[in-house]
Amino acid sequence: LIVDMDGVADTIQYLYGAEIAPLATPTKNGYLFKGWSETLPETMPDYDIVVTPLWENDSYKLYLVVDGDTIVNQYRYGDQVANFPNPGIEGGFFVGWSEPIPTTMPNKDVLIEARFEMKKYKLTVVDSLSADLYTVYNIPCPDSIRLENLEHKGYEFQGWNTTLPEIMPDSNLYVTAIWKLNQYNFVVILDEDTLINKVYAYGDSIVAPEEPSTA
Repeated sequence: LIVDMDGVADTIQYLYGAEIAPLATPTKNGYLFKGWSETLPETMPDYDIVVTPLWENDSYKLYLVVDGDTIVNQYRYGDQVANFPNPGIEGGFFVGWSEPIPTTMPNKDVLIEARFEMKKYKLTVVDSLSADLYTVYNIPCPDSIRLENLEHKGYEFQGWNTTLPEIMPDSNLYVTAIWKLNQYNFVVILDEDTLINKVYAYGDSIVAPEEPSTA
């Protein structure tokens, strides 16, 4: 009985009429054993028998992970792997795969992740009380925009001149702070009588009251 394993012959001697023992199941990387080239008889005939294993390419999975989504591709061992276009995401650009995509499928499952670098855009915040006061933030898209309310002595912050989006778009933004000038009461009381009760805006000049008479 001659067992031909990919060109390597293994000869097993049997006497005519002897019972033929079952052959061990062979293995081969990347392949599934499908059986022998012919059915073995139970006993040895009066001639030599030559058998070869029948193989089928085993199938494996190629996982491509793009921005959290997984694309599953199934190939048989040794198959040509398709050329995949470079993926893209909003606000970022593709910088490569975590490892090269194989040209032919290996005898194992493969997981490869797309790598991206987020684009950064400028958010320019201008203080309208002074054109020289501004701050520039470099914020990746689509990160959240978080700005603290500004403070100015004598002014109340009213908001921005435009509605800010919750996340940074793929463009630069320019916003201006809006202020309201605070007003305060100037009150002069003498012997429980109110001599002056006047409203002044912050920074206004105050008219000095006349000195009260002591007569």
